[in-house]
Amino acid sequence: MSGGYRELAPPPILAPFVECFWTHRAAADEGPSRVRVLPDGCIDILIDLEAQADPRVVGAMTRAQVIETSSAIDLLAVRFRPGGAAAILGLPAHELTDRTVPLADLAPSLAWHPVVDAPPAQRIERWMTSLAERARERTVDPRVAAARRRLDRGGVSIDHVASELNVTRQHLSRLFRSQVGFGPKQLQRIYRLQAALVMLEKRPTDLVGVALASGYADQPHFCLDCRELAGVSPTEWLRERD
Repeated sequence: MSGGYRELAPPPILAPFVECFWTHRAAADEGPSRVRVLPDGCIDILIDLEAQADPRVVGAMTRAQVIETSSAIDLLAVRFRPGGAAAILGLPAHELTDRTVPLADLAPSLAWHPVVDAPPAQRIERWMTSLAERARERTVDPRVAAARRRLDRGGVSIDHVASELNVTRQHLSRLFRSQVGFGPKQLQRIYRLQAALVMLEKRPTDLVGVALASGYADQPHFCLDCRELAGVSPTEWLRERD
């Protein structure tokens, strides 16, 4: 088994809901692996084909998870945009935050057996078809989608985003909790850290400059957020990447 990690963009009908479909494959003889998965504001549905286990829903994370494996890996998954999974699954996203739940407990009518039973080359296409059928009847709240895009660009306060959308900050927080899994401030922190770590890879010795360019008040602020969200300091995160 080979192939590593790959992503596939969704078809247009799923684009408002789904960020990507992804696969991760590795042979047992490739040795043990250890991966730190950072929060991204997304909810995933994951099928472990190697273990032949039922699909599970991985809720939006507020802190990193470290995944260690010593056997073969064959994963097939869909990663929803913030707000997308709540629309497709029809449930409050905050019930899944920092949790992993069997898909059958949440959406028993969401067909996935045809995905697993299909030839490997057709599995993602089958899953796209199944999700597209549900997407035709559902929508992502446009206020959540607009706020998510605005927060991802950075340099804006939550109050300003709420004002742009003509809602109160409290109402925006309630929308996010229900549809994303946590409030807009938490998603903003996640986006800021993601941007900072991407920049840090290009400027590994410039912690101060990266912190300020990413919107942190100073280097300690950057380091504190990194420890709280990623579980390690920025320099430790870099060291793990080597």
